[in-house]
Amino acid sequence: MASTGKAATRGKAVPEAQFSEHAKPAPATTTKTKPPATSRRIGKPKTMYPLNVRVPRDMDERLTAAVERTGMGPQAIAHEAINDYATAVGVPEDIPVPAKEDRPFRERTPKKRRYGTAEENEDRQLGVRITPLTDARLTAACDITGNGPQDFVQTALNIWLHKKKIPFSARQD
Repeated sequence: MASTGKAATRGKAVPEAQFSEHAKPAPATTTKTKPPATSRRIGKPKTMYPLNVRVPRDMDERLTAAVERTGMGPQAIAHEAINDYATAVGVPEDIPVPAKEDRPFRERTPKKRRYGTAEENEDRQLGVRITPLTDARLTAACDITGNGPQDFVQTALNIWLHKKKIPFSARQD
């Protein structure tokens, strides 16, 4: 009967385990490192520009009704409204598009003071992404009309909603 353990190996050389370079365990480190950060949104289009405007509550309700009726999203509606109104004020459809770093600065629309209850005057944020061509047309249309993007987009949406026969909210009737 062969015994195992220290007594069996006494006086004999214990063969060392043979490891290949790939099978060696990694040396233990005392500091823990985080894995490299990965971007959350893979494939996010880099050619779209953010457009954030505030719209009155009644226009937001009309926009919601337009989304339900037409099946288009707010971004598609904003694109169509801006481009339709830009065409109406005389901006050509084939306007040159500047590079992202060469985009001209658009003056913001000054805030208008409104009086009344806070609930009546609470504006809603409309955040969409627009193509560089729509952005260039918006900039040119703002120069032609003398309005800032806030007023221009509100007017464009109002005209587009009127064309699509989206009624005003029941609160105003």
